[in-house]
Amino acid sequence: MEWTTADYRVLLDDDSWLERNGPFDWVFLCRLLDNASNFIIESGNDFGEETPANRRRTEPSWCLTPRRQQQGVSELAVRTVRRPSLSGTLMPQFSLSGYFDAMQAVINKDVSVARPEQWNLPIRRFNPASLTTASGRSIISQLLKAASTIVVDDLDLLPEHLTIHRQQFGLSGTTAIHCRADGFTTESQQYVITRFDWTDELRGVRLW
Repeated sequence: MEWTTADYRVLLDDDSWLERNGPFDWVFLCRLLDNASNFIIESGNDFGEETPANRRRTEPSWCLTPRRQQQGVSELAVRTVRRPSLSGTLMPQFSLSGYFDAMQAVINKDVSVARPEQWNLPIRRFNPASLTTASGRSIISQLLKAASTIVVDDLDLLPEHLTIHRQQFGLSGTTAIHCRADGFTTESQQYVITRFDWTDELRGVRLW
């Protein structure tokens, strides 16, 4: 076992390190790629059916004062369940909109972007650079030099991101499965990428 704090994108550029530490039967990339995801704040008035009708009544300063609003806690909107949006993955934390107002103002160096009539919510977006080494090589092809199979568990990596990556880098001689209907309830996505054609044993959607 080797413990390292090195940037994995730099480490996987080092063929000698892969040769020295391999071969591996399995490589697990668990919640690694999403650490490089992009984070933006999106402003708007309508984020779907779950959008509260009254921003004031969802603010912590209102919801957490039982003398003024006895049922206030029930109106807190701080769900951690994420959902897809046009810009990425939305975190519908409406009660924290004031906090994201302030973040937006700091990021833009403009207080006028903090508009109390609008919602400001965080959006996570997958960063394709997380799938490439520092020199621009595919981390999948690099890992498969030393391993037979890669298992990926990630919050932001979608099937279309892997498909685009394959179009860019080829990845010939590999098979990829998006594991679905596996009996587990989770927000993350799971994939198996392998050089061996034993994927018929896996439940899921074959990406290539």
